[in-house]
Amino acid sequence: MSKDTDKIAIDDNKNIEEQTLDYSKFKKEYRNKNSETKNENDVDFTKDKFEKRLQEPEYSFYENQSFSLEYLILFNDFLMSNNLPKAQLYKFIHFALLNDFNASLAIYILDQRVEDYMKTGFKSFKKIYDGFSDNKNTELKMDIDFHLNNNFEYLINVKIPTWTDETFQEDINDFYYPFYEEGTLMGYGFVRSLSQINGHKDSSKVELIVMSLKSLILSEYDQNGTSQ
Repeated sequence: MSKDTDKIAIDDNKNIEEQTLDYSKFKKEYRNKNSETKNENDVDFTKDKFEKRLQEPEYSFYENQSFSLEYLILFNDFLMSNNLPKAQLYKFIHFALLNDFNASLAIYILDQRVEDYMKTGFKSFKKIYDGFSDNKNTELKMDIDFHLNNNFEYLINVKIPTWTDETFQEDINDFYYPFYEEGTLMGYGFVRSLSQINGHKDSSKVELIVMSLKSLILSEYDQNGTSQ
């Protein structure tokens, strides 16, 4: 059976035959207000049923959208190879964000030895990756420590992945990703994008890319807690 046609059994004097119905032809005839079928009294489907079928929306079962999975596949390969240092893995994720969304990345880990980071403030967090300080793009180059320290009150109140502009209309949009494990805050990922996040599909891709870092963040957090 072809993709464009269905075969419908009809009964004529108890002899079973096959009639091929071309739905694309029916659509054309219907739109021209001339939808009729041959031997319509013998066909199991009535004309009304055909017309209802023709008015149903056409669904797309496959959209050629990667959702940045190609980056995640490569990243997973790098993780499994055990050959790349963590700094290179962070840099790869940074490259993915820069390449697709003109964005930069910074990552911070909470020092487990700090009893109350709400009191000790931003110094409770250790920077493990900085894609801003030496950025060649002047719009992305900044002192990320200074920026997050000044916005610490906002930072510590971010409990879920958050965009500063959820309408995606502003030229600069910041994304905060808190890394949690069993309810314990381990650190933050910070992303700044320049006018490249066009709605929720793009923002979901960014969130997925940053989320892929969680296994590394967990490792960093554990090591940071046992270091002197």
